[in-house]
Amino acid sequence: MLDWPFKDECEKFKTIIANSGLADAAENSMLEHDRVAISAFVERLYPETDTFHLSFEEMTITPDDVVQIVRLPVHDKGVRAEFTKQLEWTKLYDLTKKYLGWDEETSTTEFKRCMKYRTRQFNISTLMDMFKGTNEKEEKGTLTDEQVNHAATAYLLCVLGCVIFPNTSGNRAWIYDHFPILKLAIENPAWKKGDPRGTKYVFDENHYRMKEQQLIRLREVLNSLTAQDVCFDPYKEDRADGHIAGRSDLCPYFGPLWQPTGYVMYNSSRVMRQHGFVQGIPKGGNPWKFLFDPGGVHV
Repeated sequence: MLDWPFKDECEKFKTIIANSGLADAAENSMLEHDRVAISAFVERLYPETDTFHLSFEEMTITPDDVVQIVRLPVHDKGVRAEFTKQLEWTKLYDLTKKYLGWDEETSTTEFKRCMKYRTRQFNISTLMDMFKGTNEKEEKGTLTDEQVNHAATAYLLCVLGCVIFPNTSGNRAWIYDHFPILKLAIENPAWKKGDPRGTKYVFDENHYRMKEQQLIRLREVLNSLTAQDVCFDPYKEDRADGHIAGRSDLCPYFGPLWQPTGYVMYNSSRVMRQHGFVQGIPKGGNPWKFLFDPGGVHV
């Protein structure tokens, strides 16, 4: 969301976004991406299990990680609920009129902008150009409350389209938190305990190295890691100090995590160390018997 600076918006706009539950995710997207670190881990991502296959075992981004990194809620109704990909055009026009202030002619123009024919999508860049800059409009006396609501809706659509669904910036913070031994970033001096972990780190000199050379070096280091090199629960201390809430009751969840156009399968039994348990090799009997690690997950 670097193309839509939050500082250029009026206070009412900022209040709406702050109350939306997506403000932290949008702020997280303002930071630069560590393409090298993300690429090195994506190479180890197996779509069949939706986990990173590392030299010692598997790891993944859990619902609890999502809460801590971008502050997205993991409870309540899923985004797939009542989702209809082929919404009737009349209902779609009613929605754009109500939430964006577009008449039918404007809506038709925008729905044709991505293709030569009408589609149920619009261009994010055009949306930004149309609605950003409410602070300047307010100073000129041309801004109404309805226009602020329209601009806030457009901003949230951009957050969903540019940050929540396609973005990998949260992966960066997950890597830094769980693999501090890699020393890929330094802590943001403005960050404090209780803030979203997605804003905790900033690039150090790693950002300026040759990307290809850095990726090769990182591959070699990842191949040599052991379980003792990993921080499986980077939030343990903050939980103990009361800066953040306890583990989500979704930690043992097994099933699909839905998005509007599909889902990924989440299986917590594949990443038990991240939930405070040690998973040993079964020796007969119950193959899903786990031992609790009272000292945490550094074993």
